[in-house]
Amino acid sequence: MDTRTPDPQPHPAAHQVSRFAQSLKARGFRSWYERQLIISHGFMVTGLLCVVALAAWIEESRQHAALSDQLIGFAFAALGGWFGLQCLREYRRSLITAEFVSGQASCPTCETYGRLTVLEAEGEHAVRVRCKHCAHEWRIEDTPQPANTAD
Repeated sequence: MDTRTPDPQPHPAAHQVSRFAQSLKARGFRSWYERQLIISHGFMVTGLLCVVALAAWIEESRQHAALSDQLIGFAFAALGGWFGLQCLREYRRSLITAEFVSGQASCPTCETYGRLTVLEAEGEHAVRVRCKHCAHEWRIEDTPQPANTAD
């Protein structure tokens, strides 16, 4: 008979590393940054295509068609407009994140840009990094912290 006690299960959040830290560590800063720019511009192109499709529907709806066809067209146009807005919002969010992180990728000591090693995640939205040139360590965050507005 086995009398060993089972190992306690760690809390799910105990070993959870943020997607930002995982992605940055797996790809390296330069590849991560390039990928973020490609993804964000993909959202931009998709959003703009939805806007063009919406404009085409508006032009097409001026012609006389059955009411059922117009309602179906309106439903697709509304869905396409909503999807286009979501794509443009995601474009803006991902581009702002990429630019915010890239603004912190220069070593504060030797000013080398983008040559860093990810050491560990610090919370959900930050990582500790080390410069490959001078070994200085600093923290990079993926979201801006709200400014203190206390007077």
